[in-house]
Amino acid sequence: MFISTYSGAGSREAIRTASEASGKAGRAGSEVMQLRREINRILMINEALWEIVRDREGLADEDLVRKIDEIDLRDGVLNGRRAKQVPMDCPKCDRTLPKRQPVCIYCGTDAGIRDPFGS
Repeated sequence: MFISTYSGAGSREAIRTASEASGKAGRAGSEVMQLRREINRILMINEALWEIVRDREGLADEDLVRKIDEIDLRDGVLNGRRAKQVPMDCPKCDRTLPKRQPVCIYCGTDAGIRDPFGS
C-alpha cells in the first residue's frame, strides 16, 4: 500500500482555504444566532406593546389580525410581506426622489416623507 506524504504548496493552500472557510462558517453561525436573539426580543416587545394597546383601548386580537391583513394587502397580494415603497416625485421639481429621502436633493424642497418604519 502506498501512502503519500507529499505536503507541497497545493496541500498547504488547501488547508489554509479550508481553515478560512471554517472560520467564516463559524462567524456566520454566530451572526445567525445573534440575529435570532434580536428577532425574538423584537417579537417580545411587539407582543408587549400590542397587549398594552389592546387592554387600554378595549381591542380584540381580531382587530390586530385585520390591520395586519390590511397592511399586507396594500400591494394587492396577501403574502405576509409589506409592500415595497414606491418612489415618489418631488412636489416642486417633479424629479424622482431616492428612497427615504425627506428633502429633494435637486431643489431642497421638503418632500414630506414621514415613514417611521423606513420601508
